[in-house]
Amino acid sequence: MKTSTVSIGKELSDCIQQLRFTLERRIQLIDAVIAVLVQHVSAKHIRPEDTPISEEIRGALPLMLQAIGASSNTLVQLSDSPGLQTRDCYSIARSIIELAINICYLTAEGPAAAERALRHACQKSFQDLERESKIGENTIRLVCGGRPDPDTVPGLKEDLAEFTSRAGREKGWVDESVDGRISVAGARFGNPLVTKLHFARFMVYRHSSEILHGTLFSAMYFFGLTMPRRQYTQQDAEEYIGQQHMMLLMAAGLALDAVVEAFHLAYGFQWAYDRGKKLTESLARIPFLASNTKTDEDPGSPTQRGDV
Repeated sequence: MKTSTVSIGKELSDCIQQLRFTLERRIQLIDAVIAVLVQHVSAKHIRPEDTPISEEIRGALPLMLQAIGASSNTLVQLSDSPGLQTRDCYSIARSIIELAINICYLTAEGPAAAERALRHACQKSFQDLERESKIGENTIRLVCGGRPDPDTVPGLKEDLAEFTSRAGREKGWVDESVDGRISVAGARFGNPLVTKLHFARFMVYRHSSEILHGTLFSAMYFFGLTMPRRQYTQQDAEEYIGQQHMMLLMAAGLALDAVVEAFHLAYGFQWAYDRGKKLTESLARIPFLASNTKTDEDPGSPTQRGDV
C-alpha cells in the first residue's frame, strides 16, 4: 500500500465524516464542563444548576478534561480520510478512553479520590526529578539541579511513603484496575454509563496494546490479515482500515459522552447532557451503521462482528 490514504466505499466514508463531526461537537461539550469547573463567566449562561463542586474536584479534573479534549481534537485532525495514520489513532483513542474512565471514576468517588490523585501527582513530580535506568553495564541517570530536599516540602515525605511499596517500587495512583474503575463509576451513575465505557474499552484496548508494544500480530491485524477469509485483496485491506477508523471515532465519542453524563449526574449540567444525548441519537441515522451493525455475513468486518 503506497499511499497514506485508502479507498473506501461512499457510505463508510460518509459515516466516518459524520462521526468526526459528532466528535467535534462533543469536544465543545468538554470545553463547557471545563468552563464550569474553572468558574468561567461563560458557564453562567448555560448552567443554572448550583450544586457545590469541591475544591479537590476543581483541582483535579480541568487538566484531565483539557487532555481528553486535546487528544480528541488530534483524532479529528487525523480523520480527514482513513489511511496508514489510522494505526497511530489507536494509541490516541486509548489515551482518550483511559482519561474518560479516570475522569468518571474520580467524579463518582468524589473529593477523597481527587485528593489522592493530587497527592500521587505531587510525589511523582518529585520522583521525576531524579531518574535512573540500567540495562546491563549501561546506566542512564537524570537529576534536576533544583531538586528540593523532601523535608522542606510539607507533606511530601508522607506522600512518598503512601505511594512506595515495601519493596521500594512506585505504586499507582489508584488500586482498582481499568475495569474496576468502570465498575465503580457504574455503581454511582448506572449501567448506561458502564455500557458506554465498556464498549469504548472493548473496541480499542486489546489491539491498541498490541500496536503500542509493536508486535507482529498488530501489524497483521491492521491490514486484516488475522481474519479468516477465502480471498484477500488490497481493496479488502483498505475497507478494513476504513472500518477500524470508524470504530476508533465511535469509541472516542462514547468516552466523551460518558464524561459529560457522569458530570451531569454528579453535579447537574442539563444543557450539556441534552446536547450529548441528541448527538448520540443522531448516530442511528447514519446509513452505514444502520445497515451493518446487525448482520453477520462477513466475519472479517469489525462492524459485523458485534464490536460496535
